[in-house]
Amino acid sequence: DNVDAVVIATPAYAHPFIFEAAVKAHKHVYCEKPAAPDAYGALRMIKAAEGVKDRSLVMGFQVRHSSAYDEMIRRVHNGDIGKIVAAQLYYNSGGGSGKKPAVEDDEFRIRHHFQYLALSGGVLNDQAIHVIDVCRAVLNANPLYAFGQSSAEGRRFEYGDTHTNYQVIYKYPNDVNVAVQQMSVGTTSGGVCARFFGELGTAEANYSGGVFITGPNKWDSGNNNALSDADALKGKSFIESIVNGNYINQIEDGCNTTLAAIMAREACFEGKKVTWKEIANGKQRYGDQPDLKQFM
Repeated sequence: DNVDAVVIATPAYAHPFIFEAAVKAHKHVYCEKPAAPDAYGALRMIKAAEGVKDRSLVMGFQVRHSSAYDEMIRRVHNGDIGKIVAAQLYYNSGGGSGKKPAVEDDEFRIRHHFQYLALSGGVLNDQAIHVIDVCRAVLNANPLYAFGQSSAEGRRFEYGDTHTNYQVIYKYPNDVNVAVQQMSVGTTSGGVCARFFGELGTAEANYSGGVFITGPNKWDSGNNNALSDADALKGKSFIESIVNGNYINQIEDGCNTTLAAIMAREACFEGKKVTWKEIANGKQRYGDQPDLKQFM
């Protein structure tokens, strides 16, 4: 009873059932992203958080809490770049490597969860999900469908089943096309950016490299390290909402970002267009997740 809030920072596959337990125990919850590696888990979290107004339930999409990102989004919503026509998103990071273990049991899989789709959902679901979240915030909508392709080229891990790169096209409402590139290969970062093209100008947000608007309503945040205050502001928002009693429930929004990433990943895996309606039916589910009772 002396615990007020729970932070969930486990591998993603465990988020839904820990979240359900925390909500049932009447706790405030800060759950790291993504909501889950599969649609089934994300929808479980939406159901658990449905109608909760007497606690703060938030998800760790801290990027849009960056003061620079927040101001850019506000200005775009204010019409500073006009009607948005298209967007370009990319998240390119270095990869890694790992030798095949003597025993590839559940403990090993948990400790190396990023390399297993059933535990993490893969790099699109864990990394590019941040720029997908910013895109959803700017467009204030869920994508209608996605199609694309991916591969495991350049993968240097001798265990796991994740892919290293994705090329995705989303269709959003109002006929907005969004291109997403995600790469996790090599030893250097290739940058992270969300760029929005409007009829009047362009809005661009980089992790490092600036957040600004070009066109007649030119604006520059003057910040070349846009994430410098993102974590602090996200945490402050969560704590202040509890202290002040102005509770916030961000779970459905965060889960919808997760579902958007899952929809894109599944479209790549299936080699066909996957719609929001199809992914939101909750039937996409991974069955080889560890049973934690074995460690009791």
